Amino acid sequence: MIMEGSIGIVVNEVLSRHVASFLAEAETDRYPYAVYSSSVTPVYTKDGIHHYESDVVVTIYAEDLDKADAIADKVIRDMTNHEYEWFVARMVSTTPDCVEGVWTREIVFRIKEFV
Repeated sequence: MIMEGSIGIVVNEVLSRHVASFLAEAETDRYPYAVYSSSVTPVYTKDGIHHYESDVVVTIYAEDLDKADAIADKVIRDMTNHEYEWFVARMVSTTPDCVEGVWTREIVFRIKEFV
């Protein structure tokens, strides 16, 4: 399942190049995988919607930190360096963590989609 709209399509496309990905909840227990979610807000001008802003949270799960870091670095590179003129993404934060032997790398992107 992917998020509706252009932002969701691009996020899913980028993630699927590097890791199995799922919207909101994992549908596997095989590492590595990524789970992502988004909140989309329209930004208005007097003429109507100017663009959409979305905070996209991607969490990568892996057996070890090196694997999580390698995938995260590729995802960050592809999300922030893309070929779309209507789509601008920047990384806001990234945080590593380990819970019960599973490493995660959470990445937060701020994305603008121009209409």
